[in-house]
Amino acid sequence: MTQLIIKIENGQPVGHPLSLENFRAAFPSVDPLAQGGGYAPFERVTSKDAVGKYEVSTGNHWYGWVGDVVKDVWETREMTPEEKAIVDSYDQFETE
Repeated sequence: MTQLIIKIENGQPVGHPLSLENFRAAFPSVDPLAQGGGYAPFERVTSKDAVGKYEVSTGNHWYGWVGDVVKDVWETREMTPEEKAIVDSYDQFETE
């Protein structure tokens, strides 16, 4: 699996993630993850993985700190009662 990193300025992620392997190929003498290196580890999170059973992704997303790693953060909303009923009906269909 490709390890990703993201640039950090003033404690916040900037720009988009890039491959650590590509960074090291371009700058072999620089350790971007060293203290003060200006980069942090990044983990991809898909919108599908970010929502719970009764949540829907709004499509809005940003990069944010989760512990000591930067990840995709997805905005979600709770399903309406009608949407929950549809999910429950699919669950019932699958268990029969």
